Amino acid sequence: MEIASAQPLEVSEAETWEVGVFYHKAKWWNVSKAEAAMKELNVPFAKCTKQKSKAFFNLIFNSLEEKEEGVRILNSQAKGDNNKAQFRCKDIVGEKKAKAQRKRRQDEQWKERRETKKQKAEEEKAENTEKKPVPTCIEDVVTPLWRLPYEEQLKQKEYDISQIMVRWSRTIRKNHPEIKFTGNRGELCPRDPIVPSPVQTSYRNKSVYAIGINQQGEKEVGFSFGKYDNNTGTVEGVQNVSNIRAVDKTVVLVMREFVRAHSQWDVYHKLTHTGVFRQIQVRSTEPEQGHIMLTVQVNDTGLEEQGMGELKSKLVSHFASHCGQAFTHTTGYSLVSLQLQRYSGISNSAPYDCLVQVLSGSPYMDQQLCGLKFRISSNSFFQVNTHAAAVLYSIIGEWAGAKLPGAKKQVVFDVCCGAGTIGLTVAKDVAQVVGLEVVGSAISDAEHNAVTNGIKNVKFVCGKAEDLLRSELTQADQGVDITAIVDPPRAGLHHLTATAIRFCPQIKRVVYVACDPKQIVNNLQRLMQPRKKHCKGEPFRAVKAVPVDLFPGTPHCELVVLLERGGSEEGEREKESSPAAAVESPSVTPVFVTNTADGNPTPAREPGNEAAEMKEQS
Repeated sequence: MEIASAQPLEVSEAETWEVGVFYHKAKWWNVSKAEAAMKELNVPFAKCTKQKSKAFFNLIFNSLEEKEEGVRILNSQAKGDNNKAQFRCKDIVGEKKAKAQRKRRQDEQWKERRETKKQKAEEEKAENTEKKPVPTCIEDVVTPLWRLPYEEQLKQKEYDISQIMVRWSRTIRKNHPEIKFTGNRGELCPRDPIVPSPVQTSYRNKSVYAIGINQQGEKEVGFSFGKYDNNTGTVEGVQNVSNIRAVDKTVVLVMREFVRAHSQWDVYHKLTHTGVFRQIQVRSTEPEQGHIMLTVQVNDTGLEEQGMGELKSKLVSHFASHCGQAFTHTTGYSLVSLQLQRYSGISNSAPYDCLVQVLSGSPYMDQQLCGLKFRISSNSFFQVNTHAAAVLYSIIGEWAGAKLPGAKKQVVFDVCCGAGTIGLTVAKDVAQVVGLEVVGSAISDAEHNAVTNGIKNVKFVCGKAEDLLRSELTQADQGVDITAIVDPPRAGLHHLTATAIRFCPQIKRVVYVACDPKQIVNNLQRLMQPRKKHCKGEPFRAVKAVPVDLFPGTPHCELVVLLERGGSEEGEREKESSPAAAVESPSVTPVFVTNTADGNPTPAREPGNEAAEMKEQS
């Protein structure tokens, strides 16, 4: 019998009597043949097991002595031409025990490392907390930079953005060292000076105010102050906060009067999750329109329908008497919508689909932006600084190329279009707009806004952007270039949407608007990393960036990053080798917009598109 040779292994002294036997021809054996071969060698085994198409089988013995005898017989077989043993024996259980012991040691080491890392992080956090100035008033919480002149605020924001862009470069370079960076002082790309906000105070058109207990032990409507986990959290008034409009402050006082006057309904306590009044949301237009929408959120746990009916009735009568003609004459605003939201969840923010009931007035309110009228509901997404949003939209439109000659031939794909703010704003400068959005109610608002503004060259489709992107692009004319404008929430663009943009060769340019620049590095890596087996499509390169201040008094700002397809050595080689490189491409240039995304065509012909509907940053 021809046997595969291997070095013999010593018998383990583990209290088990199972041995694995390797033989290269055993791959084609079944259990019967393996048993016959062992019986021919007089191996005293009790049972033989084997997996199909495997070159080894297991022998189980009745005693340790029989196991040792079996291993001795197998190891004593004549050696082959290469002077190696015919069989290779392995102590199965002994090896399993050793493997389990190694795993236990590794788990202990990992646990120790995690504990050390956690302890170090806690120490650093405690050290940073000690260094960080403790807020002494509600203004320090809501507008931490309120003590600084506005010019100093802009300098601090520019420095913070510079540090973020340097961290981008370090992260991307660590994973993809072949990517080249063109910015100064290690930044990802060249950066323009920060663009200031046209207004620095009283700019918020939407604010959410908590309802709780203040430091004097009285019911209050305002902003949270302190920490609730150690029972030091309170709610303080907003009369001295600079970014809140005067009409908001008046509405807050009216609501506070109602809460204090009705002791049968307590305020909501975050630790015990009891109480009724949770928060209010105030939306307001510019003074020229003078409209207000108020939404009162209550916890309906344990509140009977009869009590809920009484609460609604008293709310309507209270605001009717306090926000009537005298209120309008004093503030210049009128309450056009009073709504109630019932929410019993633990988190502060209710889900997007949490129903809102209209108590009086209209369920909607109109907002003016860039010369267009947009219908806004209680849950609608709209930029909180209208004047600064117009500046931001102008920059995005310029970078997208919507104002350049030939823009009228462009097609705009408004991905994650929301209420259609971006697509409708850019529609006048392009041939057609196709909006994609996953929320059905937002699609309804977008269609209504298109009709209201008399815009007919738009189409809105409901569904996930990553699913609709390719199918909608296949309906566009082949050979055209597309630009994507992306303005996602703080967490960044969904990775499937970013991948879909990367995989669509028609998209030649991306204008990325980041609400929280710290969070988008993964999106940038996905768009910029070199072509690999799992990452197809020619990579983008970062061309330039500019911060835009939409939140004066706070450390936050928007950051716009322009990315263009090609420019890398890999892309240039592909262009040179392509037969179409010598052919003039068509002049038609569609633009791709995403509310969460928007975009533009090739660098040679900058297509146009408009700024995305932006996520609010607290």
